[in-house]
Amino acid sequence: MVEPVTLREGVVFFVSLFSLFSPPATIGPVVALVGSAARADQRRVAVVVARNYAIIILLSLWTGHYVLELLGIAPAALTVAGALALAHQGWPLMSLGSKGEPHEHPFPEVGHGGNYWLSLAVVPLTFPVTIGGASVALALSAAARFSSLTDLLALSALSLAMAMVVGVTFLLAAPVSGRLGVGAVDVLARVSGIILLSLAIQEAVSGLGQLIVAVPALHSLGIRPP
Repeated sequence: MVEPVTLREGVVFFVSLFSLFSPPATIGPVVALVGSAARADQRRVAVVVARNYAIIILLSLWTGHYVLELLGIAPAALTVAGALALAHQGWPLMSLGSKGEPHEHPFPEVGHGGNYWLSLAVVPLTFPVTIGGASVALALSAAARFSSLTDLLALSALSLAMAMVVGVTFLLAAPVSGRLGVGAVDVLARVSGIILLSLAIQEAVSGLGQLIVAVPALHSLGIRPP
């Protein structure tokens, strides 16, 4: 029986996406890459990255369930995998803080027109600055657990709200970077890492319990869910 998504689960889903994106940790790379662009170009980049984010998460939500069925992967197993992905992303944030100091632009100087800035919107601004495997795994896990039409619509609405957060973060990165010190951004990034690790532990325990229930062979060994 498919369990319905609850308010708490919806909040956890949104907070997990938010922490994986980690606006404080994203500000540095965004400013390093497009901080010198005109405001009009920054707005266009923000819209494109937010659109890319929404497309990727929505595709993961709406097609992930069928992919899991095709591969024969239990939803509980993906929940555990998603928890490990959260932990993998959260540990460096908690221990190292922001994603790094502003770095030299990795692309050759080919001009600074609008097309130049938009060329950065997919790589590296969408991948890997904005979204990675952990966010996709989280969406796949949620789709496997809450696969009814109503639940998918609710999760889609939360994903679109998160895409708006992404766009606003990119739009405000340069102004905010000028007002916040490096220390404040670093502390906020570490808080995001702590949240991610806490969610990872919670999801891992829940997923392992569901996985034990779903695998009859474990019952014969006397292993029961916590």
